[in-house]
Amino acid sequence: MKAMEFFKFRFSMHSQVYTHKTVKAVEFMVCDILTLADPHIKIPTKDPNVFKGISPAMENPDRYVLLKVSERSGGGG
Repeated sequence: MKAMEFFKFRFSMHSQVYTHKTVKAVEFMVCDILTLADPHIKIPTKDPNVFKGISPAMENPDRYVLLKVSERSGGGG
């Protein structure tokens, strides 16, 4: 694939998919879900007796990686 074709394809995907109104609506819904879940999901810290909410994790990647995959993807167990 030539470089110009790559950038045309990337622009096309951005305008048709990434900023599509449905995609943006889902993005806002996920933000709302995470905001509502924040008080209920606790992330362990380096101290096993201390837990923090989701919202500080967005500012600290070390906390985010401590979330279980099921908590990050919304699945159970």
